[in-house]
Amino acid sequence: MRVPEPLLLTTASAILAGMANAGLTVDLGYSTYEGYYDSIYELNVWKSIRYAAPPIGNLGWQAPAPPVQNNTHITQAVQQPPMCPQSGAAKTPAVYGFNSGAGDEDCLFLNLYAPPGAQDLPVFLWIRMVHAIL
Repeated sequence: MRVPEPLLLTTASAILAGMANAGLTVDLGYSTYEGYYDSIYELNVWKSIRYAAPPIGNLGWQAPAPPVQNNTHITQAVQQPPMCPQSGAAKTPAVYGFNSGAGDEDCLFLNLYAPPGAQDLPVFLWIRMVHAIL
């Protein structure tokens, strides 16, 4: 499944735009997230920001769908998201070093790190390369 880069950049930009207005609480329109301040690295952090609907069931191997609306509560964005399935899940021999566990197909999240009070920052987007062998 290929996630359009504009979708990721729009989500990251919306988070950065909301930082100046709401502290560590950011309303993305489809969900509201509350991040935290990491005093060791002196950064505001938001983890597990959903950028698309989970690619499970009928959504598997399809184009990404928009995230489900969730405006009833604020999601605490403090935990690492689930890791996507890795090739270790396909019984790859240990000699190849892909032994990260089965992972979770519901893994379309991003983490965001920004200095406090920052505005109009460039966005560095790291996209994990995922492939499948059929």
